[in-house]
Amino acid sequence: MLAINPAEPIDWGDLAGRAGYFDQAHFGHEFRAFTRLMPTRYGTSQAEERPWAK
Repeated sequence: MLAINPAEPIDWGDLAGRAGYFDQAHFGHEFRAFTRLMPTRYGTSQAEERPWAK
């Protein structure tokens, strides 16, 4: 998650593959279990919390 730059569009499918997941759905399920947020909401929240990253 630290590799996510909220200032840039996020390709969640690509990120899931690079993280070793078979598909985006499996990644999304585990991401939500870990963060309690859907991946897209996490990206939005990080952009709001880190305005300097824009």
